[in-house]
Amino acid sequence: MLRKALDSPFFFPVLYLVWGIAYIALGEKLPVNDGLGWDGLRYADIMIGLDSSAAIDSYRVMRIFPSTLLHGIFSVFGVAFSPDNIVLAFGLFNLLCIVTGLFFLKKIFLHLGLSLRTQVLGFVLIIFNHAFLKFIFYYPVLTDAAAFCLGVLLLYFYLKGQELNMVLVTLIGAFTQPLLFYLGLVLLAFPSQREEVRPAGTSIQRLLSIVSVLFIGACVYYYIFSQGVVSEMENTLKLDQGLLWFSIAGIGILYWFLPALLNNAELFRASYWLRKLSINRILLCFFLLLCVLLVSHKINYRNVQGDGFGTADILRSTTLQGLTEPLIAPSAHAFFFGLVIVLMIVFWRSFCREAFAFGPGLMLSVLLAFYLFGNINESRRLICLFPWLAVLVLRVLDKQTLPSWFTGIVAVLSLVLSRAWLRIGYDINGGLDAAGTMDFPNQKFFMNLGPWMSKEMWQLQFIVLLGCILLAVLYFYKFDLKRLKFSRRNS
Repeated sequence: MLRKALDSPFFFPVLYLVWGIAYIALGEKLPVNDGLGWDGLRYADIMIGLDSSAAIDSYRVMRIFPSTLLHGIFSVFGVAFSPDNIVLAFGLFNLLCIVTGLFFLKKIFLHLGLSLRTQVLGFVLIIFNHAFLKFIFYYPVLTDAAAFCLGVLLLYFYLKGQELNMVLVTLIGAFTQPLLFYLGLVLLAFPSQREEVRPAGTSIQRLLSIVSVLFIGACVYYYIFSQGVVSEMENTLKLDQGLLWFSIAGIGILYWFLPALLNNAELFRASYWLRKLSINRILLCFFLLLCVLLVSHKINYRNVQGDGFGTADILRSTTLQGLTEPLIAPSAHAFFFGLVIVLMIVFWRSFCREAFAFGPGLMLSVLLAFYLFGNINESRRLICLFPWLAVLVLRVLDKQTLPSWFTGIVAVLSLVLSRAWLRIGYDINGGLDAAGTMDFPNQKFFMNLGPWMSKEMWQLQFIVLLGCILLAVLYFYKFDLKRLKFSRRNS
């Protein structure tokens, strides 16, 4: 009976629906600006005034889809545009998006042939974290839930080869979270095809790692040593000068291993790219790009420029935020998204092979997202990519021999780390600590937002990350004293 229920495509979506309704009705919510929050205040203004809103600029014009959709619903049913109604509407919209995403995740699991045990483990890993049990409903007036749903749909349509649906999701994603648009373009350029992975030579892999480290090294030199940037915004964690060289070493290690995504000999053959590239697909991508640029310019007819969100600003952010403290980005991602990040790190090379198993499109998309946003410690900016990472991790775990109790242990640990049980008790009159970051109780909220966490909370997150990685390594690997290397216990 239980097995039949778990195998249903509706079990986990309905389970999350119950949780979401309960949280919306009874859970605590951010009290700032009548529950709208900071960015949410601007999304609410856009929802009320659409293209006449003063909140529209070159940044938020790429995030207007949820506000526009809810404006239409309010207008049709004559609902008043009050803060309470807007907060409730976004909460219900977020719930619908997550439930839809979970339903299509089940379809992805079935398409990939994952075992039922792995599917259940997957839902546990995806749902039982701070992002989905707490943050989505605590601060509802954002575009995060819609971005997650569109990310799932984009992956599903990519795997199924439904190109028209991919175009539709890519265009909607362009006005929900811009990263979705660029990921969609890459997937459209390189459709899903089963690929055989043949590792590239050691010399090629080492060369790619050196180029990768030189790239981030150039960014570090320019932004940190040449321009002297130490902080991006007020009340955020500043560059820790005492630990700077440890931070540089940490970010260097991350960028050394990132090119493992390119560890396939086929990528370095001209004939491979001649087979993969299609003029029609390239023209389609340029056409979609032109359409998005024209529409965004039309909506932002006053040509108001958002502050700090160009490509150069993203590179500055990914450099500075990744250096404020050693390994702060992976620590923040694990604290926000849970054990998926830990398992991705522990199985990194296997994860990279799975990323290429469906062709270069998925691999290049993940690589692009990591280089642009992977080191930005405001983890929610990667929420559209999160389901992709989870699916690839599950593909790796499906090849492992896992005991029946494993999912239960993961569920308990994930619930503890999710902090869904922790009351934030936000104080709108709260102050700052001695370092200039938000003090408690408000730090219980801001510790989940990367740049606004305190140094003490980074230390906690760093210890949690290392502890979880150590436990995973001890369970999945054994150390060969004769060869002085780790090897997988079960595969």
